[in-house]
Amino acid sequence: MVSGLPPRVAHNFAKSAPGFVAEFNPLYFLLALALTALWIYFMFFTAYSPTRSVARWAAGIVLLWGTAASLWMPWVDHQKSYRSVALQLRSKIPVDATCIAQRGLGVPQAASLDYYADIQPRAFDFGKPRECPLLLVQGSPQHEFDAPGAGWIKLADVGRPGDKGERFRLYRSVK
Repeated sequence: MVSGLPPRVAHNFAKSAPGFVAEFNPLYFLLALALTALWIYFMFFTAYSPTRSVARWAAGIVLLWGTAASLWMPWVDHQKSYRSVALQLRSKIPVDATCIAQRGLGVPQAASLDYYADIQPRAFDFGKPRECPLLLVQGSPQHEFDAPGAGWIKLADVGRPGDKGERFRLYRSVK
């Protein structure tokens, strides 16, 4: 990812995480190198025992995941984290907003919005739709069937980089 080689693989990484800029981190690289050296030690320099094959397999899996986590975690975090979504939504919320209602928001997404941007929406009340001046809707990017109807204007339409399956839309009541 850092070098851009081979170009086809680098293009696939870039396509799946738009906006990500890979940076070389010597600490993570040394950690991955140490884990690789540990794996080589397990493979070639451990004493014979009846459980050696199982120990090698287990060590290989642990070291593989450790190496992948140390080298690819920034890329995965950029692609899968709700941090950017929460911060974009926070910037679009008016300062004088008294409450935010939500519709279709999943529990993990609500927890991420609370953690990253202190956004704590409550359930949308269909009996009193204008009780909260703001409405946050989690829905599909292809169709805007989740719009609350007349009398609402869209303030934000955000999603995670490279995610083609969900969008977060923030609406304000026009009273």
